[in-house]
Amino acid sequence: MTFNKEARDRYLQFAKDPVARWRGNFRDLAASITRMATLGPTGRIDVETVAFETSRLRSHWSGDKKVGDGLDVLLSSD
Repeated sequence: MTFNKEARDRYLQFAKDPVARWRGNFRDLAASITRMATLGPTGRIDVETVAFETSRLRSHWSGDKKVGDGLDVLLSSD
């Protein structure tokens, strides 16, 4: 799994931003990248995948749980 250039640049900008709350440090960062690799629809992490993940993280960090984890797309309710 790889990032396309624009997606990588956007994710790095987000990850380095002072408002990013990486409480678990490397574990949280690694989990975020793993989530994008797992949920990404293609063999590369694209801009849309980064946008969803950064939105999910911002929501999680703010305590707002409106943005899900994306598993509903992959798993049925059963």
